[in-house]
Formats: sequence, structure tokens, C-alpha cells
Amino acid sequence: MTVLDHRAPSTGWATARNARRYRADAAAVRTSPHAFAAAVADGIGDTPRAAEAARRFAEVALDAAWLHGPTAGIMAARRAASSPHPDEPALTALAPARHAEPGPHRATTPGHDGPPLRLHRPAPHLRPVPNRPAASPDDRPPGNAVLVVATGDHRGWSVAWAGDARAYLVTDGDAIPLTTDHTVGRYFRDRGADPGPRLDHVVTSTVRSGAIGTTHGRSTGRLVLVTDGVHRVLDAATLGRVTRAVADPADAAGALLDAARAAGTTDDCAAVVLDLSRPAARAALHAAA
Repeated sequence: MTVLDHRAPSTGWATARNARRYRADAAAVRTSPHAFAAAVADGIGDTPRAAEAARRFAEVALDAAWLHGPTAGIMAARRAASSPHPDEPALTALAPARHAEPGPHRATTPGHDGPPLRLHRPAPHLRPVPNRPAASPDDRPPGNAVLVVATGDHRGWSVAWAGDARAYLVTDGDAIPLTTDHTVGRYFRDRGADPGPRLDHVVTSTVRSGAIGTTHGRSTGRLVLVTDGVHRVLDAATLGRVTRAVADPADAAGALLDAARAAGTTDDCAAVVLDLSRPAARAALHAAA
């Protein structure tokens, strides 16, 4: 197990590969004494390109969100998805370690009524076509991901998302979902149908295309960003209980991943825990009220 631990009093994140071949969930966080930005991305598929897409989109979204808010972060990732990155590392560097135990990376950073439904499924591995040369690495489908981005300062917090990565507000009561999954299952349930759980795994919005959801608030507590490897096995009550039980944000993020594994997840996971209840943050919010 590899553990990265750089603690700060307000923010922590954790990721884990679990039973997947590639760690295709990524998190990125930036904080100052008075503001924060965070992004969690879930690569679509279990491929090197999915892993690279998640890492790159989370970083690009974080940079833009820090300056212009979470919706700008997702739009920046969308622009990055359509153009090559000149400094992109070789995808072979993302191959899974053969003898490493799948485990969490933990860290903290310092102070549809819209367009036609489009489905996004994990891309299969390409197989050589009989009597033709095998596809070269450059012919493989480009990486894609779902993404949730959050920012906050003394005026409150904002969240934007594309796909089924989620944000929750954890207070003294339950964990309150702030996002609505962009999935086929949710699409039909909102229209009175029951499509079954399998369609909850097919997203209608991603970094590359589809709707972007937004929400805003001023509540204190803890803001939690997670991928579906966590929220598909932990209901809101459990997620809230686990988050509240651990004081340190990095340990709380790691505890969410531990709970997800105990509940049976085999998917890779990512969690970010942002503490909105710091005394300075509460004072700033009250002063601005």
C-alpha cells in the first residue's frame, strides 16, 4: 500500500485502485487561508487512457476553477479533452504495478429536458482486425471521464458536475446530496419509469459532452466529493456517519474508501473532504451575512 500524507487542517483526499487494473479515479485540491478549490474525476473504463484522462481533467479543472469557479473548471477540462496536451506523459507510465497491493493514496493540500440523450460507455480494448495490422497506440479511443468540481470562500461554496461523480454536504444531521447523477437510469426515473439498476452505470454527460449541473450554498459543515466506487455502496446516512466520525480530513477521506471496500466495492475510488467549519470560515460567513 502506498500512502501519501501531507496534512493541512482543512482538506484531505484519498484514492484507491482496488481490484481494477488502472487507478482511473483522480483528485486535485488547492487551498489558501480564505478559499479552496477541488476536483474529483472518474475515468470511463479500465485503461491507461482513462487513467490519464481523469488525472489531466482534474488538474485542468482545478486550475480554472481556482480563478473562475467550478463551471469554468469543467469547461476548461472540456476544451482540454478536444486538444492534445504537449507535455502529456507516456501512457505506458500508467501501467499498474505488478506486485503492489491496491491501496489508498492519501494526501492533503496546504492552506433532462435538454439535448438528445447521448450514452457514454467504457470503451472496450481494441482487438486486431483479422488480416490487418493491429491498431497502434495513437489509434486507441481517447480517454474520457466524469467530473465534479467545488470552490468556496467567505461568500459560500459552489459545485458543478458532469456525470455521476457526486458532492454531499455533511452537517450534524445526514449527508445531503448536492448533485444529481447524469445517467440513463436517472433520466428514466425522472420520467416515471423504472429502468433497473444496470442503466445507472451508463452516463449521459461527461467531460467531453453533455449537460453540466450547478448548485450553490452558504452552509458550514463538510463538503464531500466522491466517485461512484464510493457512493454506489455507501448510502447517504453511512457516508455522513463515516465522515463525521473522523476529525482529520485526510483520515476521513481514507475512512470513506475503507468503508466502501468493506461494503464490497471493487471499483477504484476517490474522495475529497473539505472542512467548511473552520473558525475562520465560520467568522467570515457570519460577517458576510
